[in-house]
Amino acid sequence: MASKLKGVLMNTSSSGMMMNSNASRNLSLVWGGGEPVLEDREKLAFHTEMTVRTYRVDPDVIPALEEYVAAHDAERWDEWDVNYDLVPQVLDYSSSASLTLLFDGRPTVSVNELALQQHGDTDSWSALRSLVLRSIRPDNLLTEEVRQVPGVPSMMDLSPNMLMGLAGIKPAPAPTSDVPHVPDGAEWACPNCGVTGNTGKFCPNCGHPRP
Repeated sequence: MASKLKGVLMNTSSSGMMMNSNASRNLSLVWGGGEPVLEDREKLAFHTEMTVRTYRVDPDVIPALEEYVAAHDAERWDEWDVNYDLVPQVLDYSSSASLTLLFDGRPTVSVNELALQQHGDTDSWSALRSLVLRSIRPDNLLTEEVRQVPGVPSMMDLSPNMLMGLAGIKPAPAPTSDVPHVPDGAEWACPNCGVTGNTGKFCPNCGHPRP
């Protein structure tokens, strides 16, 4: 018997020197302990602030999420990893989109959007995201707060190479070094946003995959 779904987390992030890089959006919808609330944390490209909004959840959203996850046997997605040998290498840009499903009675399921696509599922990410986003409307807005994001440069603080990238000029490549692989279960610091103490496949703050 399938475990009962109790939450959906969806994280997207990008980093690099291309236009609209260094942005992130984290959507969190968890239920089972009172009235469900959707939290939306969004940081625009090269902004030093993050906007955190909470929304009421439309009554049809959670049943639709539960039905979709059950119908697509989503508990098996945790077994799917990205085959990076099939991913084109881009030196000055990276992006990530991760999905986390929370269940009663079984461990969390975490999967990358790219892993879903490589295993032939090109629809589930967008379908679940559309359901989560359905409640984001002005009449559902509960709270809105702007928070400073520590360590994020403003446009005035960008390096010459970053400014050249925004202008479409490719700077000379800098020497690179391999990021050491982090074994399963070991704590790691996110190379994208700097959050420490991570133990899962993806950063819980920005969704960046474990090195």
